[in-house]
Amino acid sequence: MAYHVLIEGEQKGPYEASSVARMIEHGEIDQATLVWTAGMDDWQPAETVPELAALIGAAATPPPPLTARRPPEPTVEPTVTVAEPIVAAAGGRLAIGGTFGQAVAAFSYQPIRALILAFLYLAILGAINFGVTYAIVGPEVLLAGTDPQVGPVELPPDQALIIFGVIMIASIGLLGGMVRVLTEMVHQRPANVGHLFSGFARIIPLFFGIIFYAVMVSAGYVLLILPGIFLMFAMMLWPFFVVDSRLGPAASLGASYRAVMRLGWWRVFVTLLLTWAMMIGLLFILGFVVSLIGARAAATLSQVMGSGEPLTDFTALWAMIPMMVLMMLIVLVMNLAFGLVMASIYAQAKAGEE
Repeated sequence: MAYHVLIEGEQKGPYEASSVARMIEHGEIDQATLVWTAGMDDWQPAETVPELAALIGAAATPPPPLTARRPPEPTVEPTVTVAEPIVAAAGGRLAIGGTFGQAVAAFSYQPIRALILAFLYLAILGAINFGVTYAIVGPEVLLAGTDPQVGPVELPPDQALIIFGVIMIASIGLLGGMVRVLTEMVHQRPANVGHLFSGFARIIPLFFGIIFYAVMVSAGYVLLILPGIFLMFAMMLWPFFVVDSRLGPAASLGASYRAVMRLGWWRVFVTLLLTWAMMIGLLFILGFVVSLIGARAAATLSQVMGSGEPLTDFTALWAMIPMMVLMMLIVLVMNLAFGLVMASIYAQAKAGEE
């Protein structure tokens, strides 16, 4: 478990438990030092944290007097190294090349886990959307809406409002959880499924953060197009400040604005523009591959039909599986790429504050 500590009014960390133990031994941390770790509502004295209280008590106990026997050799605990965020370029500006390097390193650290978590994020969100709609409107109405001859089905206002509310809450909570996952990845700390649901603990500031962000950007677009674009990029780091820095909705927007201005608005804009350009290029390349696989699948189905064999749903699904898998990988990689670049920008912003 990693701890943030407040030493002489300055926030430091995160430190692993082994590092905190050494700081306690050296007298840098005592029982009154304020600490914070994931799961705490607020900063607390170290003596109130059971794990740290035991370390402080052990440090306060003097060793026994030496005897004629030689004391045992101390065991050296292996240190767990945690990758530090990239330090911003000279003058506190965003390191554009370093941003992409950190994003690639974050993905390379745990690629399979990253893809699984991104898939679970989309799968859970999709399952909630379908499950809530199915539970409220029933299977008959849901299937009728997919019939092209029937067309879209209009729901009663109360049902539509319930479905919209549940889906919105789920979407906001999972968005916060994915922000937590991306933050853990960019620091090269193991991300897990539990992090996906950690955003629900910050559901209220995330909800109002989305509203405030939408209002500010929309107002910029109403006045003129350029102010809207400017505010959209200047405040887009706000979810990271809500989830990781635990700021309120208004404070997170202000923190994002100051961070982007400090890193350089144009640098952030160019970095994200290059990210989108690379994603579009990757989409075209992989789209061409998907079309080739789709053509091969169509040829396989045509061959089956030409041979006189009955075309079953299983045969059609089996022929289309490679194309569907590749399309899913495209969606996952594109979402991870943009998210990790955003998390890398946030990491540099936080590094510039220290």
